[in-house]
Amino acid sequence: MKIEYFQKDGTLDVSALHGGVYRVDMQINDEVINLYVGEAGCIVKRCGQHLLKLSNDLGYFGLVNENLEIENLTIRFSVHKPIQKAKQLNHDADYIEEQNLVKSNLKPLLQVPSQKSDRMLSEKQKIQI
Repeated sequence: MKIEYFQKDGTLDVSALHGGVYRVDMQINDEVINLYVGEAGCIVKRCGQHLLKLSNDLGYFGLVNENLEIENLTIRFSVHKPIQKAKQLNHDADYIEEQNLVKSNLKPLLQVPSQKSDRMLSEKQKIQI
């Protein structure tokens, strides 16, 4: 398994240093599955927290130890909608966009699609997937 952390043209996507909406995808061969959509004031910092949780518990993203050995499995963090300046950051608007993505075409595998929540599924629910 490998992790791509905001890669753009072989370097860090600098828009991840700012706020906006991000996504976490899993790719196996040519199939891409959206796992999570989030919104943050500093995307790279928030996703660092996701990585820390993943390093402590593979189940955080619904993975098991055997997944570490799969060479063609990639967990990809990417910016969906960047915000270039802090004064442009509108958590309410970005939260609404995040919610729309959760409910519409992306349908993140590990996220609760409800009116008032953007939380991940419980560990028990992730295991059932």
